[in-house]
Amino acid sequence: FDADGCLVANAPHIPVHLGAMGETVRALIQTTEIMNPGEMFVINDPNLGGSHLPDVTVIAPIHDEKGQLVFFIANRGHHSDIGGITPGSMPPFSHHRKEEGCVFSGELIVEKNTFNESLLRQILSKGPSPARNPDKNIADLKAQVAANRTGEQLLRQLVDKYGLEMVSSYMRHIQDNAAECVSETIEKFPDGIYHWSDTSDDGLTIQVRIEITGKSMVVDFDGTSGESDGNLNAPYAVCMAAIIYVIRCMVGQPIPLN
Repeated sequence: FDADGCLVANAPHIPVHLGAMGETVRALIQTTEIMNPGEMFVINDPNLGGSHLPDVTVIAPIHDEKGQLVFFIANRGHHSDIGGITPGSMPPFSHHRKEEGCVFSGELIVEKNTFNESLLRQILSKGPSPARNPDKNIADLKAQVAANRTGEQLLRQLVDKYGLEMVSSYMRHIQDNAAECVSETIEKFPDGIYHWSDTSDDGLTIQVRIEITGKSMVVDFDGTSGESDGNLNAPYAVCMAAIIYVIRCMVGQPIPLN
């Protein structure tokens, strides 16, 4: 991700895991005033770009040699259990987030390159339905931290080879190229307004209106049922991820998802 939390590149699969992470990184930027070198943060909060609670995102801000924040690296892993009223943390009859497990809302879990295991164990043990196997969660989070460190090492090698200005410029080129490909794809469709709706098994309606004008497309979900008191709700980041994935498939060219 660039310094503004905008996605540059990731694998073009598992739409909700990957397409929603831009919202997560930008949520961290908005809620965290200072980020220092050697720090990492953890989020699974659906109000901060998360999806369901087992999907845990670890975010690493990357600074240049002057201490200026220049990039972000993040990864999202599905944990086998994060607590909740049923094993696996996906209870079909939950009515409140606390029934689905432990929530991370941007906690600092690596400071000065030191992993804060005690803080994580404290969060994983909180609430009426804590994590069932915190040792496994800790191991998974250590793996996610290690993945970010590997990503940082590779990114710094790229900067050492080509220079920060060149790498930053080409990141923008990748984003600009993706935007151009999307615009050209949209332009192939006739201008007009398109409607679609469907109903879930429990009677909830999903409705969308798509308006195409030249190279622009407006996607409007007005008319969709309001928030359900069950567990089948889609936060904003999930809606965005689904739209991004559909458009990425429509492009039909080997561009990174961003």
